[in-house]
Amino acid sequence: PAALLTLRAFIQCFKMLNQSWIDSAVRQTFIDAMGCAPQLFCDFAVQIHFGDAVDRDNVGWHMDAINSMLHLAVSLHGVRALHFKPNQDMVALGDDEKEMKQKKS
Repeated sequence: PAALLTLRAFIQCFKMLNQSWIDSAVRQTFIDAMGCAPQLFCDFAVQIHFGDAVDRDNVGWHMDAINSMLHLAVSLHGVRALHFKPNQDMVALGDDEKEMKQKKS
C-alpha cells in the first residue's frame, strides 16, 4: 500500500528543499548515469521496535538494493539510528575508479 499522504508530502518537500546537495551528491555516480535520481527517497520501509535499543554489536545486518544507496532515516516517534557499513567490493571499486581518473589526468 502507498504511504500516508502526509509522509509522501514530507518527502516531496524534503527533496525540493535539498535538491542542490542531492544533485551534487549523485553527480557522476551510477545514480546519475542510470537517471534514477528522481526515484531517490521514494521507497518507504516501516520498522517498529519495542524494548531496549539495539547496539552496533547486535545489529541484524542485511544488504539493501540500489534504491537505498542514498538513505534517509526518519523517526516518527522516539529515536532512530542508521547503522551502516560499506560493501567491501564497492569500496574497492571506488578506489579503482579514483586511480583510473588520476592516471587519465
